[in-house]
Amino acid sequence: MVKKTEQKLSVKERLKLFYHLLFCDPCKRFKLQTQIIDKSLHDCHEHLSHHPSEMLSTESKEKIQRTIDSISQ
Repeated sequence: MVKKTEQKLSVKERLKLFYHLLFCDPCKRFKLQTQIIDKSLHDCHEHLSHHPSEMLSTESKEKIQRTIDSISQ
């Protein structure tokens, strides 16, 4: 499923994925979840491109980055 979002699958890969999804409920659920996340991110990006004042400030972004860095260590 992830590979499909990153690049075009071959015919063989698409068929294998199609048949796999017929029987694998966890993968079907994952597919739906990733579609919802992708659409939400796209909608958010569209909204922010029309309302830039709602974006995070540089200070907020830096604070988030420092927090991520501290967790990663």
